[in-house]
Amino acid sequence: MRFPLERLGQRINEIGGHIHRETLPRRDWMALPEEWSSGLVPAPDDARWRPFSVGQWWGQDERSPWIWFRREITIPDGWGGRRVALAIRLAEAESASYPEALAYVDAAARQGIDRWHSLVYLQDKARVGERFDVALETWRGRESGARRFAQADLVWIDEETKAFYFDASVALEVAQSLPEQDYVRTHLIDALEAAFLVVDFREPIGDAFYASVRRARRTLGDEIDAVPLPPRHERICAVGHAHIDVAWLWPLSQTRQKAARTFSTVLRLMERYPRYHFMASQAQLYQYIAEDYPEILAGIKQRVRQGRWEVNGGTWVEMDTNTTGGESLVRQFLYGRRFFREVLGKEGDILWLPDVFGYSGALPQIIKRAGLSYFMTTKISWSQYNRFPYDTFYWKGIDGTRVLTHFVTAPCDQWFYTYNGDLSPSVVMGTWAENRSKDVTDEVLLTYGWGMAEAALPPRCWKGEGGWPSFLARLASFWALPTTFSDVWMPGSAGNACRCGRESSTWNTTGAR
Repeated sequence: MRFPLERLGQRINEIGGHIHRETLPRRDWMALPEEWSSGLVPAPDDARWRPFSVGQWWGQDERSPWIWFRREITIPDGWGGRRVALAIRLAEAESASYPEALAYVDAAARQGIDRWHSLVYLQDKARVGERFDVALETWRGRESGARRFAQADLVWIDEETKAFYFDASVALEVAQSLPEQDYVRTHLIDALEAAFLVVDFREPIGDAFYASVRRARRTLGDEIDAVPLPPRHERICAVGHAHIDVAWLWPLSQTRQKAARTFSTVLRLMERYPRYHFMASQAQLYQYIAEDYPEILAGIKQRVRQGRWEVNGGTWVEMDTNTTGGESLVRQFLYGRRFFREVLGKEGDILWLPDVFGYSGALPQIIKRAGLSYFMTTKISWSQYNRFPYDTFYWKGIDGTRVLTHFVTAPCDQWFYTYNGDLSPSVVMGTWAENRSKDVTDEVLLTYGWGMAEAALPPRCWKGEGGWPSFLARLASFWALPTTFSDVWMPGSAGNACRCGRESSTWNTTGAR
C-alpha cells in the first residue's frame, strides 16, 4: 500500500524543520523581577538587573509575577541580507498556563510573544554587525509556580522554504478534506508527489537542499495550474480578528497588556502581509492603548487611514444585553461611536457581539437609531439541542425595526461555531458547508485569529510559529491553489460579507415568520 497522505505529511514536516536555515543560541540574558507592570523598559545601568541564562527557572516568587529579560543582539558574519528573527520560548510548550510578553526592540514596543507567537522579527535584510537592544516585559500567567525559560535563538529564516512548506501544507489539507474519489484530491496528491521528487533530502542539508526546494515549489505550482477546474461561486470573506474579554480570568492590568501585545503583533503582520485586513471592536481597548502606548495607537491610525484596520463594533465594550437597562445600552453606543469618530476617524456599521450570551429584543431599534446597519454574533450556536434555522436574516425587534444579521459558521471541535476561526481548509470549507442561508447569499464571513493567548487551541504550525502568522501564510497559499470554493478574500468592511442576493428571512423577537 502507498499511504500517500501519510508519506507526504511526513515530508512536509521535514521541510518545516528546515525553515530556520541557521540557528545561533543566545543563552545569556539579564533579568529584573517586578511586582507589577511598569510599561517602561528599565535602564541598562539599573542596579536591579541580574544575570540570567536560558534553561533557568523564573516566576517562583509570588510577589513578582512580572519579570523583564534583556540583552543585546548583534547580526553575525555571513548573515548580511538575510531575514533574521529571535525565537523565544518563555516556558515549555506543554505548559498549561503559558507566559506572555511584550517585546521591545530599541525601547519601542514591537510585538507580543506567547505560545503561538514566538518569533520576534528583527530585520528583513540584516546588516552584519547591526545591533538591537531587546527587552521582554513578561507576565508569568494566571497559574502560580516556576517557569523554565526554554529557548532564545537567533534564526535565519529561509522564506522560499517557508513558502513551500505552507503551499504544500494547504494542498495536502485540501486533499484530506475531499472525498477519496474526488478529482481535485487526486490531482493535488499527484502534484505534491511530483514536487517532492524534486527535493534533495540528502544529508548533510545544505545549499543543494535549499536550491531544490525552490525548484520544487515551482513544480508544485506548475502541476496544479496544468489542469483547469470548473468555476464555482462560493466566496469566503476572511477577516483577521482578536476577541479580547475586558474582564475575565485576569486583572484589568493584564487586559491593557493583552491589548498592547495583540495590536502591536497585528501591526507587524501588516508589514509582512500587504493584503492582511484586521478588525477589532471595543473602544475601551483602544482607550487603554491611547493611554499606555501612544506609538501603537499612531500605527493603528495609519492602518485605519489605509483601510486595512477596520474600526467597528459600535459600542464601548462587548456588553451583556439581557440584564442591562435600556439607557445603559444606549450609552454604550453613544460613547463607543463618539470615541471611534473622534480618535480614529471612523464609526463603523456593525454591532459586533461574538461572545455575548443572549440578546435583548430592543437591540434592533437601538442599533438602527444609533446609526448602524448590521448585527453579528456566534453565541446562538451554543445550544446543544436546537440549531437556529438561519445564518443571514433580518432580526425584527419588539417595535418592528429590522436589522440585517449574520451568524458566523466557522466549525471547531465542539458542537458550536467559533469566532476564533483558523484558515485550515477544513474550517474554510466547513464555514461554507454549515451556512444555512445559501439561498440568499454566496458569501460567508470567517473571522480568524485569537486575542487571548491563554485560551487558544493549537493550529497546525511549523517549528517556531503558529496563530496569526500561520493563518496568513496559509491564506497566501490559498490564493495559489484550487479549492472547492471560488475565493478566499479580504474585505474592505466586514459588513460587506452580509450582502444578500435576495430578500432574507425575518426572525421576530417573539418567533419566526
